Amino acid sequence: MNDVEVVESPAVAAARASKSVAEIISVKELLAKPNLRIPLYQRPYKWSLKNVGQLLDDVLQHKGKSAYRLGTVVLHRDEAGLLNLVDGQQRTVTLGLIARALYERRSGEGDTRAFWPDLSQLRFTGPVSRENLQRNYQAIRRRIGAFDEATTRFFFEQCEVVLVVIDDLSEAFQFFDSQNARGKELAPHDLLKAFHLREMGHLPEPVRMAAVQPWQDADQQALARLFHDYLFRIRNWAKSRPARDFTRADVAVFKGANLQGPQTHPHERLHRMADVYVAGYRQHPDRQIDGQQLAYPFQLDQTVVNGQRFFELVTHYQAQVATLCHFKQLQDQLPETSTAHRILTALDQYEGCHRTGDQYVRTLFECALLYYVDRFGHHELCRAIEVLFVWAYRVRLELQSVRLASIDNHALQGVQMFQLIREALAPHEVLAAPLPLVVNAVASRVERLKELFKQLHYEVR
Repeated sequence: MNDVEVVESPAVAAARASKSVAEIISVKELLAKPNLRIPLYQRPYKWSLKNVGQLLDDVLQHKGKSAYRLGTVVLHRDEAGLLNLVDGQQRTVTLGLIARALYERRSGEGDTRAFWPDLSQLRFTGPVSRENLQRNYQAIRRRIGAFDEATTRFFFEQCEVVLVVIDDLSEAFQFFDSQNARGKELAPHDLLKAFHLREMGHLPEPVRMAAVQPWQDADQQALARLFHDYLFRIRNWAKSRPARDFTRADVAVFKGANLQGPQTHPHERLHRMADVYVAGYRQHPDRQIDGQQLAYPFQLDQTVVNGQRFFELVTHYQAQVATLCHFKQLQDQLPETSTAHRILTALDQYEGCHRTGDQYVRTLFECALLYYVDRFGHHELCRAIEVLFVWAYRVRLELQSVRLASIDNHALQGVQMFQLIREALAPHEVLAAPLPLVVNAVASRVERLKELFKQLHYEVR
């Protein structure tokens, strides 16, 4: 009797439709495969203790069966013969941790030594991955006391995966783009990381590693928020497009020009010239003497340059957000007696500032401020803070309840501040925006905001 329930996964179905090779192999055979690698485009190892515990529970629960299917692993075989983990990375690494813990516990018993996995090739560089590996490995060591010799053999020889090996890189990325461990969809920014690393395929691995390292080291929630709350919204609002949520369907917003091939369109010429000049400046022998660096001239609404420049863009705007959107740092650059200084203090302290709707409005204000500084630097910054505050927070005063749709509509209707900033050639064109007075302030717990509106002569009537 066959104890394995056969359900064809999307990966297997796709493999049948292509020239990919699909086979069922044991955990032992999977871990014994030479040249297993984790490609640069993969996300960090992030399985939780709950994920690890569930996997161990599954093995123990089904150990009486003739075989137990653990899922699908997709590998891309590159030109050098390396097997890059495309799908199933989290599970495969965890299986390797279990195997290593079993080997350490049972070394010298039977032929368990033959199952020792070479995890040195499954390299992780980010602190998130290293921390999770250490934590999960210790948890596994505490649990494997329940593995007797029979259970150990069941784990290695009767626990199976469906292995799909793909030779075509584009097919591998189709699998990568669909699902990761336990069917969890990859976040949009993870897909962008994969895309832009692929665009860097012509560069040596050390260069690619250096480009992606800040991304790997970053807090992934903060990185997701950078795209969702700031970069996506600013780029869309500047083009009068809605920008409520950044989803997988929107990743094309951050795909642009590939400068490695022959020049195709005239609009690429400006970006190609900037790219070549910055690269030449950085590589000039004089830099070894003067230590000078030249930053690429990024703009929030520019055409994205694929590959290395994309990762530099992300690092650049991480720093911008950290400075401008944490008001205590920004206040250090403003006169203490200025109205702008008082505005930033109030936004951190007014009674209702932590409500969800108020946080939406704050993000709207931060996006406008970030866009202004990106275009004009700190010229007329105090006045810009006043104008952008009045523009953004009018929606807070005039509505009892602020929703995500409220700020999206506010950005696209009336005074379209983002489009105004985009088209302005000088700060005064933004600062002279005809902002309406607040007609009916119905919001509660916003008294400090009302006082500021009165001081700025946008009286509440």
